[in-house]
Amino acid sequence: MTWLFDTCAVSSYLARNPKKRSPELLPIWSSAQLDGIFLASATVYELRRGARELRLRDEGLRLEVDLEKLLRSVYVLPLDDFGGKVWRTAAEIWARGRTLKQHVSFGEVDLLIAATAIANARTLVTMDRGLSKALAQVGHADAVHFIAPPVSES
Repeated sequence: MTWLFDTCAVSSYLARNPKKRSPELLPIWSSAQLDGIFLASATVYELRRGARELRLRDEGLRLEVDLEKLLRSVYVLPLDDFGGKVWRTAAEIWARGRTLKQHVSFGEVDLLIAATAIANARTLVTMDRGLSKALAQVGHADAVHFIAPPVSES
């Protein structure tokens, strides 16, 4: 299986505190390393934004260093490859959610991350139960692999 890791999955992987790491994540991450770790460019944005905020508060130096080291070793999938396929996929998912009897909504960045995974035929690895459920409701249950968050965060 080919994976694309979302922001919460990467954050869990980078966590130094074992209580913030999902035990389900490590085997998937390890298997993904054989073919390479893939992230959406929107995930990189969220990760860098969070790390930068911490640095401006004089926190998170180690996180920022670990993140940049990780980003040098992964593949980042852009939003604009394939003639706009990611953007079209995002628009389709959004529209499907809006036309359901009970509207399904997506956070904008989550939507772009999910669309990047789908447009690139990758399975999204997430700890975001709401995103996983929303994708299933719009017909993309097979495009997402939900992993339980760490017990301390449930």
